[in-house]
Amino acid sequence: MKYNRAQIMKRAWEIKKQDSSYIFGLCLKMAWEEAREEKGTMTQREKDEKEAMEIASGYCGHVKLHETRWQKYGKDRTYVEARVYTNAWNLKRVIKAGYQDNLTGEWVTDKNLY
Repeated sequence: MKYNRAQIMKRAWEIKKQDSSYIFGLCLKMAWEEAREEKGTMTQREKDEKEAMEIASGYCGHVKLHETRWQKYGKDRTYVEARVYTNAWNLKRVIKAGYQDNLTGEWVTDKNLY
């Protein structure tokens, strides 16, 4: 699928102008998510990541998406969470989105997300 990248960049700048506390990278990610939602190509993982980021953005501070790969006991998973940091970059809160089973490709949503 082709996307109009110029339009996505313009939308990212609009989001940045609406709330100047956002980091531009986050604005760009939000613009891409909107474009994917319009085309209906958003996966469950992307929806859960977006939900975790929206919950995290309700807290004061900086928000970053964090992925951790875990391999033990014959399992291989990538855990995804949104982390909220204070202005001094101290970890304040963690909102878990879920994990992806790397062996089967299945996405499992965290029970507490919804």
